[in-house]
Amino acid sequence: MKVWEKSFWRMASIAGTVFTAACLVVSLWQFFVMRPTEDFTPLMYVGVIVNSIAFFGFVYILLNPVNFAIYAFVFYVYGLGNILDNGHALGFVCVFTTFAFMYALGVLSTHRALKITLLSILPLALTGFQFYREGVLYGMITVMHLIGLVFMLFLVCLLFCPRFEELKERRITRELSTEDFSTQDVDWLTKVLSGKKYVEVAHDSGVSESKVKTRMLELYQMLGVHDRTEFLMFYHNSTFVLSDTVPSFEENRINADMLRF
Repeated sequence: MKVWEKSFWRMASIAGTVFTAACLVVSLWQFFVMRPTEDFTPLMYVGVIVNSIAFFGFVYILLNPVNFAIYAFVFYVYGLGNILDNGHALGFVCVFTTFAFMYALGVLSTHRALKITLLSILPLALTGFQFYREGVLYGMITVMHLIGLVFMLFLVCLLFCPRFEELKERRITRELSTEDFSTQDVDWLTKVLSGKKYVEVAHDSGVSESKVKTRMLELYQMLGVHDRTEFLMFYHNSTFVLSDTVPSFEENRINADMLRF
């Protein structure tokens, strides 16, 4: 993992924490000053609850800035809250962002259409509920906003999808030392990158799931990442091969010690 990438996600986690803290303060102010006039009682609590979840989610992210699972959860909850509180455009942007993080996690590598459909049911149901509460005119305005949002996302996809396809074709070959990595290690790394779970990798190799988990944690550390999330993020476009010419970690350590003297 490159230093600038770590710094980028660290700054993003700090910015997210500051932003959600400000949103939480505003929602508390709304709750005590403005919400008592709300005719639909549950809406009095939506802002406070959603912004509290988002704030504490980003506090957790501060400890692990590339925990995409928490990012996905926070944006999904934040999206639902905005949809229920009449912020449909922002709400659906948040839901779309959730899908982006899930894609980065490898969750959408299998049964993509089914998973997206299931996660879309609740946002669409809340949108329908708001149509019912606010009336036909409000519903038509919201529909036009959503159509505009979908159209803009479509244009963005037209711009960047060809570039993504080019990146997929230009896979990075990463050479691993034969003294530190085995053929089985390469096989397991490749299968995890393809979206397979540890239990599936264990079944394919005829070993226990705990053995796969233990070894994968060791491999993550050797590759400079903390966990599966960081591995999928920073090595998603990689192909691993073994090489006799790559220095082992022990050789690198000895060379580094010699440089100090």
